[in-house]
Amino acid sequence: MNTDCWLLVLGHLPPGERGPCRLVSRQWCQLIDYLSFNQKCLHFYSSEQNYFSSVEPGQVGKTSPSGHHFRWPHCNINYSEFVRIFSQYPKLKELLFCGFTHWNDHHLIRLTEFCRSIESLSFYSCPHLGENYFNDFGFQNLTVIGWQNVAQQYGTTLRTLILEDCDLENYHLGLIVESFRSLVHLNLANNSDITNFSPLTGLSSTVETLKLGPKLSVDCKKNQALYNHEMPVEFIVTGSGSANIRTLQLQGILTQKLSRLHHLPKLEHLIVKYASFSAVEDIFSLEVEILTSAAAKMKQLRKLDLYQVNQSSSIDLHWLRQRLSTVSVSSHLKSNLPHLNSFSLHSTSPLVVVDQFRLVDFVLASTPNLTTFSLSCATPFDSDSLQHYNLNQTILVLLQKYGSKLVHLKLENLFPAGLFSYLAYVVLSSPLLTSFTMDDREVLPFLYCLDMQVDQLMTNGKCTRNER
Repeated sequence: MNTDCWLLVLGHLPPGERGPCRLVSRQWCQLIDYLSFNQKCLHFYSSEQNYFSSVEPGQVGKTSPSGHHFRWPHCNINYSEFVRIFSQYPKLKELLFCGFTHWNDHHLIRLTEFCRSIESLSFYSCPHLGENYFNDFGFQNLTVIGWQNVAQQYGTTLRTLILEDCDLENYHLGLIVESFRSLVHLNLANNSDITNFSPLTGLSSTVETLKLGPKLSVDCKKNQALYNHEMPVEFIVTGSGSANIRTLQLQGILTQKLSRLHHLPKLEHLIVKYASFSAVEDIFSLEVEILTSAAAKMKQLRKLDLYQVNQSSSIDLHWLRQRLSTVSVSSHLKSNLPHLNSFSLHSTSPLVVVDQFRLVDFVLASTPNLTTFSLSCATPFDSDSLQHYNLNQTILVLLQKYGSKLVHLKLENLFPAGLFSYLAYVVLSSPLLTSFTMDDREVLPFLYCLDMQVDQLMTNGKCTRNER
């Protein structure tokens, strides 16, 4: 094969697996050095990390080329190995780390020396990246010097900065907002130690995607931050740089302040991750009204994603009611959401309270232009429960009303067994439906119903076997 063919073949190998190939011949050695020198994208992750669950969709995943993935066998990279690796990639523009626990000033300083052209820098689940602490041997892990060096080198060139679940503190938020003035995408989610969001008033006007909030947990004793933190709505909407925000993700406790997001003129996609105390009916009704009233005021909103963190521990109801005592919503769920075309509701536990379906029912009743719908919970649903019956009724309403309009449909961990036949009919007859996602355990019975529907339609002369 000629050189171009060999480059194409070797380029599909993950960078971490190219080393042995350098020993095959001088030609291969030169080709691999050439590939490394011209590498533009590198996703570097620890094999000990649950990689795909840690990285946000669209950033990296199964669709990302294998030639970008660099798997490391440990959760830390010592200094000499770090220098050896990154001295080979001077032209990197996109760099991602996932699941590494040890960082110090020397790592960050050398990174800025070797890779000066980076435009996208991401860290997922890299604890201690934001902490200034001493390890067991007395060596300091990371100080402000390292971060200041990163800000100085990439301050005007970085377009994407992701620091999700990295132990960041208030200092880092101020440094990031002040130093990185060309950011388009900023993700600081799952950093519970960020409690002062006032620097957001100085956010750069270039930012289009912003994600913030404490780390979610179903145990409030382990993560009190989720229940103590209000979403920093005021700091976002009053800032001079918020005019171009198109995608916003907020995490924390729901208050009426959420409706102030309608001041963001270009907001199209809102992601809300909140603690749901659905065991208390009046509080859940309040949550529904806050969410729907806020969404109805955002005339530019096209996509709404809701993530419920259902509380399973004991709750201080007196404290909670005091927290929400200033919230007064009187919409009576009469708001209309004709502008929404995408709705998603994900719960970290089974949807075990009948009242939780009121939110879904309301969206279905007030969103005539819905084309994308997703409903899922993290754990399997009890198929014998009354709640499961109510869920099936909700899904039935969805299919009857939107069957001819839906483009994307996702139903996970719900097991709507009684609706498989009707689901199969909708999938076959919906002219616009391009994707339908369900659980592995549901596939076989669904395919059986699908085959029965095809046979029925063939009997009625409405389709041929080739149209399956």
